[in-house]
Amino acid sequence: MILPILNEEACLPTLLERFDAIADEVPIRELVFVDDGSTDGTLGILERQAARPHRFAIRVLARHERRGQVDACISGARLAACESVVVMDADLQHPPESIGPMLAEHRRGVDIVVGSRHAEGAVAAREPLRGVVSRGAMFLARLLLPWTRSIDDPMSGFFLGPREPIARLRLLRGRVKLLLYLEAVRPDLKVGEVPYEFRERSSGRSKTVTIDLKFVIRYLVEILTYAKISGSSDPRFVVGSS
Repeated sequence: MILPILNEEACLPTLLERFDAIADEVPIRELVFVDDGSTDGTLGILERQAARPHRFAIRVLARHERRGQVDACISGARLAACESVVVMDADLQHPPESIGPMLAEHRRGVDIVVGSRHAEGAVAAREPLRGVVSRGAMFLARLLLPWTRSIDDPMSGFFLGPREPIARLRLLRGRVKLLLYLEAVRPDLKVGEVPYEFRERSSGRSKTVTIDLKFVIRYLVEILTYAKISGSSDPRFVVGSS
């Protein structure tokens, strides 16, 4: 599991309890937390939990500056030991209980299994403004990136996939979504989806959504970057490319 974190002390105890609860059914080998400069008690909680008995190892990469979520996930993939990894948030919006169905789909030959908020059977309870932003972002992605049109939730931050292609991505700051970046570079990977129930976080601090001209321009530039690098072996984007 790769979990980018920033000031998640309110969520971590419950999250780890839920991972412990599914450990008999899901072969969790390790949780790799990549901290992006937390200023609360997040690192202290992880240090104490790592010393306690769990069915999995807890590994922490502590960084002292904020480099962004995609950068954190790629760094976590390079640190992870498993061939397949789950990328997910640590704020309880992505349910650990959905990992079992995602793994079953992966074992059926699907390279990337997306935890989907929009596939049939999914439930997405979110604040109205965040819903508008999400739908607008998905519209732009579908408009400019044709390969996203076959995925119900191409903007998901919750997915299971092979570790190696993620680890080989260049560390790029400002990417909107790791899934889009990975699919742009590796459109050959087969993608499937598993619905899950998405909920707004009930504790801790929510991410602030701000809509302004600068945000829209930055997002458009990044979407166009994905279009440019689609299927690329350009060494600016892929580590070890020739």
